[in-house]
Amino acid sequence: MNDVIQRFMFEHTATRGAWIRLSKSVSDALEHHDYPDMVNQLLAKAMACSCLLVSSIKLAGKVIFQLQTDGKAPLILAQSNEQYHIRALARLDNDSPEDTPLLGKGHLAITLAPDHSDEKFQGLVTFDDDSMNTALERYFDQSEQIPTKLYLASTKTETVGLLLQRMPGNQYQDVEIFEELTILANTLSDEELLSWDLETLLAKVFHEHDIRLLPSESIQFKCSCSEEKIEGILINLGKEELLDILKDHPYVEIHCDFCNKQFLYRKNQIDKLFDNT
Repeated sequence: MNDVIQRFMFEHTATRGAWIRLSKSVSDALEHHDYPDMVNQLLAKAMACSCLLVSSIKLAGKVIFQLQTDGKAPLILAQSNEQYHIRALARLDNDSPEDTPLLGKGHLAITLAPDHSDEKFQGLVTFDDDSMNTALERYFDQSEQIPTKLYLASTKTETVGLLLQRMPGNQYQDVEIFEELTILANTLSDEELLSWDLETLLAKVFHEHDIRLLPSESIQFKCSCSEEKIEGILINLGKEELLDILKDHPYVEIHCDFCNKQFLYRKNQIDKLFDNT
């Protein structure tokens, strides 16, 4: 089954939704790392969250989901763009006490990075040893003023998410319908969320409502690092600083934390790089 995200609308209401299923794209993103299974599942959920954010926010650019806490995994970071190219990484504190929770207290930062602009927009919400679901709901409520319910379930090989949102507007009927829909969605078990496809889920849970499905979109792992971007970083550092590095090392090394790819530049390559600028 392909990794997909699909949006849908509850007709004649102010409620919309999105459903996501991830498997291969997560496997591809994490094969470059050696994280414990529980961290891999956190990253899978974070990648699902980043895609669901993209589905909700009209943006030509990147959405970065960044969870920083005082837990054993102090950094959980996932990124998606409008084409649903995803990648992720984690930082682990292997020196933390044994009874330290995997996720502790901290904050969730959602960063919107539009293409062709140096300006970024960031929203912060507290994370108090709760779930990603709750934290992302809090972000939408506080930063976007969009009431949201999020359901996530995962195994070692698959992650599924369901997002419900009430669009701006305070008509009593819309509020009432959204509350009804969330009550229905609250009956979903993790097993059902993981085993049903979207059409089955909608038919079983929301069978009394008229729903319009939008086209599904595929999701894949794709790291945005490239020689062109790395060379831009080197040029910004300046030739003098790079030559100082080469006094103590045989090459300048740039490492991509997302895909673990290494870019090595020796002196003749540095000279050539600046000869062309």
